[in-house]
Amino acid sequence: MILSGFGLRGDFVEKEERAATGGHVVALDGLRGIAILFVFVFHAFNANLLWMGVDIFFVLSGFLITGILLRQKRKSFLNYLGGFYIQRSRRILPAYSVFLAVSVLLFGTGWLSYWYLYLGGMNFLIPLNLPHLSTQPLWSLAVEEQFYLLWPLAVFFLDKRRLIILAWALLILAPVLRWVCTPYFSSGFATYMLLPFRMDTLAAGALVALYMSGVPMQASVVQVNLRPYRVHALLLLVAGATLAIALNAKGLKPTMGSQLANTALLEATLMISVGLLLLSLMGVGVRGLSSKGLTGLGRISYSFYLIHMTALQLAPPHGWALALGMTLAYSIVMWVVIERPILRRGHRTEPKRGVPQLEPTGVNVSADERIKVL
Repeated sequence: MILSGFGLRGDFVEKEERAATGGHVVALDGLRGIAILFVFVFHAFNANLLWMGVDIFFVLSGFLITGILLRQKRKSFLNYLGGFYIQRSRRILPAYSVFLAVSVLLFGTGWLSYWYLYLGGMNFLIPLNLPHLSTQPLWSLAVEEQFYLLWPLAVFFLDKRRLIILAWALLILAPVLRWVCTPYFSSGFATYMLLPFRMDTLAAGALVALYMSGVPMQASVVQVNLRPYRVHALLLLVAGATLAIALNAKGLKPTMGSQLANTALLEATLMISVGLLLLSLMGVGVRGLSSKGLTGLGRISYSFYLIHMTALQLAPPHGWALALGMTLAYSIVMWVVIERPILRRGHRTEPKRGVPQLEPTGVNVSADERIKVL
């Protein structure tokens, strides 16, 4: 209720339009809210396994971005790429620019010695042991930016069958690369933060979008069409959780430089993430995931993610509550003052003829989902 009161509803797309197109799955906002809570709790309390919140974000991005690209594929190549990158720029750059400005004010400009890495290579900072201060969360943003450069080309030039083959190949190749390459790195951060080793999460989300191509993204419809698969999704989630807990009990962490941790543990959390996405799409737990608190948190999750490490760094020891309050306040202001107005403006200027309401060639994702991917 508090979050809703600050205007965190996705109201720049009319409810009637969303109902007509069947294009918005509110539960995905709630899943994004859970993911950001996982990340905050992990960093605030060093709560093992909750780093998987980042995996959930990656899987969601693979799913949503692939759906967006499939819907736009009928456009000319230049319009296809131009429209996609304009949307991504509106979503990413304003909040990112403000965050960098805040970091300069708080920590000075010393860390900008490697300014060129902040143009999409932020995931190299920690593996190369370069100064990063409050910019640690930027590594996952870099992974997604690199994904945005490569995946649109694959979607445009490959048909659905070849695209599925490619996604499966990436899904299988990533853990193999982690196993083979782990001994060659001095720490586990390289295999945890660089795109070739994390592309299985994005590929898994893409596969969900490809296999669900043509299914309207509305919880009530998905429940009917995919009800028989709920058990499979639940088994995937339970199997992943069981394996992750067992490996965690042995003290394994994904950044410790262990081949077993870098393969089996990350695959276990990937199974959990995919299971959560599938169950959300099938309407399982939709009432809880659609609560105002979780969906509101999901909508501000981008700025929340960017600033939460800074807040934890500024707060006194054990001052997690203060850090959480600062993070929420900053994220709400960013959403109300910067993010939402820009997203609304961008949505109003989109040519309606370029965004069909329902297409059999791709996942039908609403404007809300198109512009809210982390």
